[in-house]
Amino acid sequence: ANTLWSFAKVQYEPSPLLIDRIQSEIPDQLEHFNAQEISNTFWAFAKLSMTPNDDVMSGLQHEMVLKRGDFTSQGVSNVLWSLAKLSFVMVDPMFSEAIETQASSIVNTFSPQEIANTIWAYGQMRMQPSRRFLSLMSRQATTRIEDWKPEEISGLLWGLVKLSRHPEGDLSHWIQR
Repeated sequence: ANTLWSFAKVQYEPSPLLIDRIQSEIPDQLEHFNAQEISNTFWAFAKLSMTPNDDVMSGLQHEMVLKRGDFTSQGVSNVLWSLAKLSFVMVDPMFSEAIETQASSIVNTFSPQEIANTIWAYGQMRMQPSRRFLSLMSRQATTRIEDWKPEEISGLLWGLVKLSRHPEGDLSHWIQR
């Protein structure tokens, strides 16, 4: 996790041989990864524009389901952003449910950027979150409305458009002002 994250952070593209070697080690180490290491691994693959092999992808998803309660709003947002950047389509209902359940339980900790990235990712993947989830995110967005930057508003609206949804409640009123 740390090796991939370091490569991505300094924007160094490792050789395919090294990536293969790292990926061959990840499945055996995943049970020892904490939530941040899982999130960082997803993020690193996305930043490096490298799709993890099937064993790594399924293992990361499995570990996230098991450790979902340990994920912060940043971790959830980063995982979703990463999957969207990799053009991944979520097909595992347990994984999708785990992400939405954890995000819903900690929605009051989401920053504007995390909300925007989360909704953008759902839109990019064309994956419909529940109405309840979108309502929770919308309410959290309005509690921090003065903190929103134009690019975050743009990302949020883009995600909603891709989901064929509209801003709800106070968020809708604020945007229309």
